[in-house]
Amino acid sequence: MTTSPDPFHAIHLGRCRSTSDHIKENFARLEKDLPLVVSADSQSGGRGREGRGWSSAPGLGLYATFAFRLPDARALPLLSITAGVAVADMLGAWTGLDFALKWPNDVLGGERKVAGILCENMVAGERITCLAGIGVNVNQREDDFPPELRPRAGSLRLMSGASWPLAESLLRLALALAEGLRRAQAGEAAF
Repeated sequence: MTTSPDPFHAIHLGRCRSTSDHIKENFARLEKDLPLVVSADSQSGGRGREGRGWSSAPGLGLYATFAFRLPDARALPLLSITAGVAVADMLGAWTGLDFALKWPNDVLGGERKVAGILCENMVAGERITCLAGIGVNVNQREDDFPPELRPRAGSLRLMSGASWPLAESLLRLALALAEGLRRAQAGEAAF
């Protein structure tokens, strides 16, 4: 199924190993669609920094990777913080709840991790393609997380007591990230 969270061309998968891996493995075919977001209902091998896994319960969270090129490589060092600020700001504006960044790639709601960001770059000659993998725990209840994560994993549902529409979260995130990237390219502060 393909939808369009403006300004990214969108591909939605039912299940995959990881959205970032899907882009890397199919890049020759997908490159023409940049900027691109690949999302999935679930991932069997979602990951964070240092190879840590990301729990991707089917149909309960937002699991997406944004792929794009920056016209000016000077914005590359700001990519992780730009994505983190975009996620935290979007979640706060959407839910009315408070979120904080834990450097370098976690978004916390209270003391619990609600979102994670993994930024990677693919280099081919002079072309650098940026990948921003973003996982947001949206509608998980505590027992939806593996037992070892329950003390520190959070979700919008656990914070608010309400469920949230996943399709709307992807659209809001795409718009927030696009604005953050525009600001980074213009040399404006992300925070």
